[in-house]
Amino acid sequence: LVYNVFASNETGGSARYGVEPWTFYFLNAFLNFNVVFPLALSSLFIALYFHKYNTCLRGLRSLDRLLIFSPMLLWLGIMLQPPHKEERFLYVIYPLVCFNAAVAAVLGGSVLESWACALSPTMAKKGLPARLKTAAGALLVATVLLLSVSRIAAVVVNYSAPLRVWTHLSRVELAGNPLPGVQDVNVCVGKEWYRFPSNFFLPDRRYQLKFLESGFKGQLPAPFSDSPNATAIVHDHFNQLNMEEPSRYTPLSQCHYLVDLDLLEQQEPHYVTDTANWTRVFCDDFLDSRNSHPILRAFWFPRLSAQHTRFNPYCLLRRRQAGA
Repeated sequence: LVYNVFASNETGGSARYGVEPWTFYFLNAFLNFNVVFPLALSSLFIALYFHKYNTCLRGLRSLDRLLIFSPMLLWLGIMLQPPHKEERFLYVIYPLVCFNAAVAAVLGGSVLESWACALSPTMAKKGLPARLKTAAGALLVATVLLLSVSRIAAVVVNYSAPLRVWTHLSRVELAGNPLPGVQDVNVCVGKEWYRFPSNFFLPDRRYQLKFLESGFKGQLPAPFSDSPNATAIVHDHFNQLNMEEPSRYTPLSQCHYLVDLDLLEQQEPHYVTDTANWTRVFCDDFLDSRNSHPILRAFWFPRLSAQHTRFNPYCLLRRRQAGA
């Protein structure tokens, strides 16, 4: 918290990359929670000003209601301050989002029922029909479920290429021991370094992840030491400002495999189309967000999304052998 929030600045530290506008968390939370998130945001206001419509909240003091519903908003307000923003910084309030939204939905229903009864003498005597309450609740749940399923489908269709590519490398390509004469096999990534899922996708220590120099100029990760207490050792060539460390880079000539996303406009060479040096082992489609409709790429709709989204090849490449 000290490093990511209070130590952030515009020249280094956590603010060196991953800088997003203040709207980032609101858009991200809406993608993850859809209509649940606006309900959660409104919970404190509803609890403070409409508590009389709910028997549970009616007996609480204003301070108690503030303490119950403000932690989510307090954390969100703190996370809005640093320029560096990540989705994972909101994980700690995900349960609070659900709780606040649930209370807001129940209390909001009580408020609407009271207003309806005030406008209709018949409803004032009998109350809202049970079927109407059930239908309203079912409509809310159905809306949340449909948007959630649509979002899940969009993530799978648009962004699952890296997992498929690394799975093919692990389970198919490397399972057959394709380079028996090579002692250390280097699997390289450039600008796609941050989408490398895990070393579990590399069968054993013979296979090493290596980094190529790319348009990214921040500090890259480094492997743990093989010595005892490896997680406690402070490596050389690290800095707390996340400045570029050239020692992380591996020459392209030492790469046996390469995983890359080919974009029309990129600073790096187009390895995917360099058929003289690289062979396409496996490719899958990855969303081209710049040339896709913002709504139809965020949520998947049958036919419509396919018509208004574009994709680029995400590929596993193998170096061609001399004379091949």
